[in-house]
Amino acid sequence: MVTRVDVIASARRTPLRLPKPGRFVPNVSNLDYRADIDGLRAIAVLAVVLFHLSPEHISGGYAGVDIFFVISGYLISGIILRDLAAQRFSCLEFYARRVRRIFPALTTMLLAVLGAGWLILLPDEYQMLGKNVLGGAGFLTNWILYQDYEQYFGLGSNPLIHLWSLGIEEQFYLFWPLFLVCVWKLLPNTRLLAILSITLVSFALNIAAAHTDPSGCFYLPWNRLWELSAGATLAYLEEHEGIRQRAPRAFTWLPWTFTLRQSTQLREAAGFILLGMSIGGLDGRIVYPSWWALGPCTGTLLLMSTGQHGWINRAVLSRRPLVFVGLISYPLYLWHWPLLAFGHVVLGSDFNVLIGTGLVAVAFALAFATYKWVEIPIRTIRYRVVVVPGLCASMLACAGCGLLVFAAAVPARLSSPDIDRLIGAASEDWRPQNSPVSGAHWVRWAHWTVAVDTPVVIGSAPRSVLYLGDSNMQQYFPRIAKLLADHPLNSHNAVFVAGSGCAPAVMEILRFKYPAVLFEPCRRTIRQGIAYAKRRNVDAVVISAHWYLYLVASIQDEGLRTDGVLNDLREMVAAFVNDGKRVYIVLNIPRGDEFDPRQMIRRTLWPPGFKIETHSVSRAGIEKLVGSVGAKLREIARSTGAEAIDPVEFLCTTTVCPAVTSNGEPMYKDGGHLRSSYVRDNVRFLDRTILDTETKAAAGAGTALAHATR
Repeated sequence: MVTRVDVIASARRTPLRLPKPGRFVPNVSNLDYRADIDGLRAIAVLAVVLFHLSPEHISGGYAGVDIFFVISGYLISGIILRDLAAQRFSCLEFYARRVRRIFPALTTMLLAVLGAGWLILLPDEYQMLGKNVLGGAGFLTNWILYQDYEQYFGLGSNPLIHLWSLGIEEQFYLFWPLFLVCVWKLLPNTRLLAILSITLVSFALNIAAAHTDPSGCFYLPWNRLWELSAGATLAYLEEHEGIRQRAPRAFTWLPWTFTLRQSTQLREAAGFILLGMSIGGLDGRIVYPSWWALGPCTGTLLLMSTGQHGWINRAVLSRRPLVFVGLISYPLYLWHWPLLAFGHVVLGSDFNVLIGTGLVAVAFALAFATYKWVEIPIRTIRYRVVVVPGLCASMLACAGCGLLVFAAAVPARLSSPDIDRLIGAASEDWRPQNSPVSGAHWVRWAHWTVAVDTPVVIGSAPRSVLYLGDSNMQQYFPRIAKLLADHPLNSHNAVFVAGSGCAPAVMEILRFKYPAVLFEPCRRTIRQGIAYAKRRNVDAVVISAHWYLYLVASIQDEGLRTDGVLNDLREMVAAFVNDGKRVYIVLNIPRGDEFDPRQMIRRTLWPPGFKIETHSVSRAGIEKLVGSVGAKLREIARSTGAEAIDPVEFLCTTTVCPAVTSNGEPMYKDGGHLRSSYVRDNVRFLDRTILDTETKAAAGAGTALAHATR
């Protein structure tokens, strides 16, 4: 995260004195300390902390990171530009200052997180924590997240995910001084144009990536550079163009007098409103940053441009409480997320806002302690010649520790065969390693994705059965692949058109759940599946989805009605049936945290550090949860001539739905999906959808039943 940088010229080191609350010091120079910027830092870090604590209430708090980026670009560029103008800039000295600012708190936090991780994390979690410590020490977390988006135990519980922004800033610090030196020496007459050009190019790349690569739009440095260089533009205008001095005192062509003071008031009011609207109005459904980041970035620029002249800056942002939070904003940012993440890991569904608030209070205490007893002593140490090498050595030591943990050279405390068995279940891939899938399709489906470009075809028979749905359809892949491998002469092959989160006939819900960049691929996948079902060689269509997620949970979240969705599903199924297809609607499997193998592990501080708890769920409770959805799907099947298949009938006894088999092996991969090996060997309720013998037997039984009822 952004560090608290010196706004005092590098050649001058004076003690920082906070201004009295509300006191306005007129005509300060740019070399003076600006308390309002620390106050602005406080707004940014509090927005991020509150967003992580309760995202449903501070839905746009993540915009605080953009505020930090603009501030950092402004202050860093101001230091460099002043030193260049005075002909005293040194890249080595600049990097040395960055090391003294960033490394002390960061190394302290990384080592503490490694220690806490050893105490409470599972073996695979601890191993991946080592990877993230290595990435954090190398300021490459943003690249790790971009390359490996679905990391270990969920991004929401990754204790170092927040270091992505620090990675972007450090990459900026490596590049930006060299860029400004080149511009200063080679383009003396077009320096501002060069800074503006790189800002506009980066912004254009950000907009393009929002439509083609939303993860890259968020994590890659060139898509974020414009936020930092926007702050640099303001710094250049103030230092070298005299923006405040050139501001007109009156626009005589207006019917009223528009003074400089009025201009300041309008700018700060507009900036404050933009920040408030961004922090309170943005949410997680948009592709970010894209155009949306203009709000917090412009608001920050407007507030900073008013200097100490603005009433908000001197009377609000310069108040001692905000300035204090701003001073500790960097260590507060570092500490708050690991504490919240570990709280989620240890407590799981028992975590609540009250507990999170207590952890945030601990983060404030740790931030103050880090600032007072780590940052300030190192910053003021007399023998600076040894400080930078020592700090670099400590960061290398952190990286080395992370590498050892990632290489499994340092075992986690919570290591046992019982834990390994549960972790193995949660880590199983639904795609078998040796599956008869043609090479071209196999490459595209190396991992199940949100949406697919090409159907996955298993087998080479002339007739086809289409499996259409979301990840709840993907989970059945191992069983279908095994059946066709065991029956090479089967007359039907299997075609999977299934994208995670892309259920058929729920367009209205997906449109509300996903941003356009995710909704459009889902819509293409579903349309592709429906078009494939119309092929003459497709004899049967099997539809499966996490129906509860769409028709209950999402309906409640978005305030939508199910009528339109159910009518769309009914029309789709009826069209398939009228086209002569056999159609099967697979209902919801039992779901809940009790089925998740990881949730069966209860972590304790006492040896051996864990206990295994497995609980069966009452069938009545499961039917109460998903029964209403199942009843609606059965009615659709009955009215259209399709067949409903209820997994609950096969996965549960008459009284309970077990989470493990009779020999204690987990049946599930997580709380809403079955385990791959269990599906492959035990889930037989889809066999009749594709096997010739099963299909003929089912057809014969149906004919006999029809004759018996006449």
